[in-house]
Amino acid sequence: MSDYFRHTKIIATLGPATESKEMLAKLITAGVDILRLNMAHASHQWVKDAMWFIREASSEVGRHVAVMMDVKGPEIRTGVVDSPIEVKTGDRFEFHIESATATGDVPAVSVNYPGLPNDLEVGTTVLVDSGIIRMRVFEKDDSRVRCEVLTPGKIGSKRHLNLPGVYVNLPSLTKKDEDDLAAGVEVGIDFVALSFVRQAEDIRILRRYLDKLGSSAKIIAKIEDQAGVRNMHEIIAEADGIMVARGDLGIEIDYHRLPLVQTEMVAACRDAGKPVIIATHLLETMITSPMPTRAEISDVSNAIREQADAVMLSGETT
Repeated sequence: MSDYFRHTKIIATLGPATESKEMLAKLITAGVDILRLNMAHASHQWVKDAMWFIREASSEVGRHVAVMMDVKGPEIRTGVVDSPIEVKTGDRFEFHIESATATGDVPAVSVNYPGLPNDLEVGTTVLVDSGIIRMRVFEKDDSRVRCEVLTPGKIGSKRHLNLPGVYVNLPSLTKKDEDDLAAGVEVGIDFVALSFVRQAEDIRILRRYLDKLGSSAKIIAKIEDQAGVRNMHEIIAEADGIMVARGDLGIEIDYHRLPLVQTEMVAACRDAGKPVIIATHLLETMITSPMPTRAEISDVSNAIREQADAVMLSGETT
């Protein structure tokens, strides 16, 4: 690695392609500064093994790297279906809570969040599977919501639901998150990335839990929805750093607003003296191609020119 000073740090996500000691050594040699542990599907044993490999590779290369645990956070997902349900534009579809049964007159799937009917209003947009399928609520009761399909697709098991503009009454820190954090603190994580931060209180809840565990890990607030954007200044003031998580954020707000929101958040962090990370879809084509596109190169360059403190790779390094 060359000995020039690089202002913008590089964060890489661990996965099957990079979790061996040999690959970690290559990543560290190539310039990775922080390694991210994505806890969406990870086990505690994997965390212990990954940390051991990271420390071994870091020692071998002679260069220290930090470790960031990205906790899953609250989310709404569909239940299990026997086979994907195909929906077409104009169809009617039902989401019902797990304790209720489908009415049977329209295709339906359960959701893991019992408060869904209370949080939604008639006319609300529901996005399924990263926004691939778009629906609009036309009817609801205490246990179900009925939607009209606006864009077609297939709804499978455990698909993620986004509710743009809706304040969802889910806890900022789940039981799984708490268990994962305890495992991470035990092995010495340096940063915690908290998903779907909506207000400063979410950060305070996490900080109290880390204090209880005896951890001094720094907190990175992931801003991923409209509430987070609205409350960005109070979140920036409370957190140790900010992540512009463009995956869900690009679903929750209009696409054309995303570059403007990114610029606004980077500037706000710079004014507050807080580090900011740009994440998601930076070099996505390199998952399958050895070369990035011109647009991706421009995107990374723009993030650096805006004075982002770090850029983060996800699928590109997993």
